Parts: sequence; structure tokens; C-alpha cells
Amino acid sequence: MSGQQLTFAPSCSITSYYWYFLRLTTKGNLQVVGRLKEILITSGGENIAPVLIENNIKAELTEVVSNAMVIGDNRKYLTVLVTLRVEPDPVTAQPTNILTKEVVQWCSKLGIDGLRTVEDFR
Repeated sequence: MSGQQLTFAPSCSITSYYWYFLRLTTKGNLQVVGRLKEILITSGGENIAPVLIENNIKAELTEVVSNAMVIGDNRKYLTVLVTLRVEPDPVTAQPTNILTKEVVQWCSKLGIDGLRTVEDFR
């Protein structure tokens, strides 16, 4: 990290019921790097470890999913936010809005044709 210390600060994200640790990278990007709490407790009282669900989703859909985040603390059901893989910019290595060919092929198998970029989902 070239000597620069990154500071961690809890910040509310996605929902007011769940806290995440965020950090600012040396390139100025905000990253989710952890959770304040590792067990979700649903409104029915069930204790659930979201990391196991997230890891299973990423393991089964490695070619398509770049990240998955489960939320649902104090809710009737769980919800997962999934980000699809995109092509990196060849100069900056930053993510672009262009879907990888594997994502496009996977969507076509599901009957979703004509996708090339993230904006095509609208």
C-alpha cells in the first residue's frame, strides 16, 4: 500500500439494520471489507451466517458473479445483492460497464438476450 494507512469506519449501507466496515483505497474507491456482525437473526429468530451463503453463490457461479452480499437481519426473509463480472479497463484496471462474455452467454442460456453492458438490464 506504499506506506499509506487506510482507516476503517463503520458506515450504514443498503439498510439501516445492518452495518458494514468500509475503506477508501489508494485509488479512491470505496470497498466493503467486513461486517460489524457475522450472524443474521431473522424476525423469526433464526440465526444465519451470511458468509456461507455468499461463498456458495460465488463458488457455484464463479464465471458470472464477482460479489454477493446477503442482508436480512430482523427481516422475514434474506435478500442477496449480486454483482456480475465486468471487463476491466485495459489502462486503469478499473471495472467498466461491459459484461464479460461468460456473463452474456449465461444470461442467453436463461433466455435473456441482447445484453452487452450493465445498462442493458434497465
